[in-house]
Amino acid sequence: MKLEGKIEEIMPERTITEKFSVKEFVLRVDGKYPELILFQTSNQQMKILDAFMVGEMVNVHFNLRGRKVKDRFWNTLAAWKIEVVGKTDILPEQKESRNVHKDTDCNDQFREAADKVSLPPLPPAEDDGQDLPF
Repeated sequence: MKLEGKIEEIMPERTITEKFSVKEFVLRVDGKYPELILFQTSNQQMKILDAFMVGEMVNVHFNLRGRKVKDRFWNTLAAWKIEVVGKTDILPEQKESRNVHKDTDCNDQFREAADKVSLPPLPPAEDDGQDLPF
């Protein structure tokens, strides 16, 4: 999924457990009724936010994740790629002071690592005569 908007706020990193940390940010999506949408990055993908500042117009590529914990349902918008688009409210000297790429895709390092891992083949799928994917 992809959504375009302006970065409204970038929160500091939070450590949840020894092996799991998150960094969240808010995207303002303008329209008839503007929305403030909370996105989350975790662990290795937190570094994609280092390339951006509050006020920048961006496209956020994300996955929608859901889970159930103790009879409650939770949703997370997990951002995995952010791209700069259009005009921003950032001063030119602020942009020049950053020595980072405007487009950052954290998945490149995971693709490289995945190419080095060999997994056993998947078992053949059973055909139950239904066309449903679940």
